[in-house]
Amino acid sequence: MPVLFPFGHGLSYSTFTYGLMSCDTDKMKDNETVEVTVDVINESNIPGKEVVQLYIEPDIPNTGVVRAVRELKAFKKVFLDAREKKTVSFVLDKSAFAYYDTGISDWYVEPGDYKIEICKNADDVIAYKTVNVTPRKPRKTVYNENSVYKDLKENRTAWKIAKPYFDKYISDVIGKQNGDDAAKEAFGPDLELFLTDSTLRNVLNMSGGKITYSEMRELIDKLNG
Repeated sequence: MPVLFPFGHGLSYSTFTYGLMSCDTDKMKDNETVEVTVDVINESNIPGKEVVQLYIEPDIPNTGVVRAVRELKAFKKVFLDAREKKTVSFVLDKSAFAYYDTGISDWYVEPGDYKIEICKNADDVIAYKTVNVTPRKPRKTVYNENSVYKDLKENRTAWKIAKPYFDKYISDVIGKQNGDDAAKEAFGPDLELFLTDSTLRNVLNMSGGKITYSEMRELIDKLNG
């Protein structure tokens, strides 16, 4: 939705334009850095200050990560005399591209292309360069008591370990359904759908003592082993 004053909007008596933007690399690993430079020119006869804003826009098709269109990652305020030009530089590391991944309980850089954008505000992109960022290590999920049934089932290795845990609960539920009309109504005909968003902790709490806390912890240790 268009807004009247985008984030980063500002007014000045001076008139600023931007010149050449460059990056010292177009490929990097997440333990490396990229230096970004851009020329800023005061085209007016009035000295003034300009805030140079740098945003990152992920350009990764079919990503499963929900992020903002662009994120402010750095900014610098520079003073320029009338008709003066200055070169502003930024050094970006992993933190500029990473997001907090709850699946691994850590910051992670999704592999792919990222646009490094110099902007007047969050809606006004002046120039950009694309850099490809690769993580050093593949993403490894860290499992805990909030790990979800559907996620475990989608991972063949994890499901092989977790299946007996859920089978124990399912067999108990089926047993109750066979002798209890109320249980049949509560769970419905599709137990799989009922379990889809259930966590390991949910199943423990719903098991009525059939599954113990120590069993859940043992399963988590195996999943993370």
